[in-house]
Amino acid sequence: NEGYTTTIFHFDVETSHTLYGDAVTKERPGALVLTLQAVSTIIEDLEKEARRLLEARIMRDLHSATRQQQLQARERQKGAAQTRQRALQQQHLAQQQQTAQSRPARSRMMETAIAAKEKFPNLLS
Repeated sequence: NEGYTTTIFHFDVETSHTLYGDAVTKERPGALVLTLQAVSTIIEDLEKEARRLLEARIMRDLHSATRQQQLQARERQKGAAQTRQRALQQQHLAQQQQTAQSRPARSRMMETAIAAKEKFPNLLS
């Protein structure tokens, strides 16, 4: 081994001490050991969950935006329908006013004819 030796060590997170070899079983019996492979698996799982949560958030935001657009479109349609209704009411009112204006003219003509008939009974029959 060219003068090199391999040794296993553990780092006790709670006490911030490095434990070499079998010292971990003597000083911390029953302690759970977290290996690099376990840390790698945990990180991969966290990344997967983060991607899943991000996708869920994007889908929720997309659904919310779509719903908001639908509501706005309904409001615009409702506003357009109300505008059309007001225009129709104004048109109807204008027609009524025009009809009302033409009626007094006829009434005046009729009143003139009636007055003329009363003044000149022999003229009109």
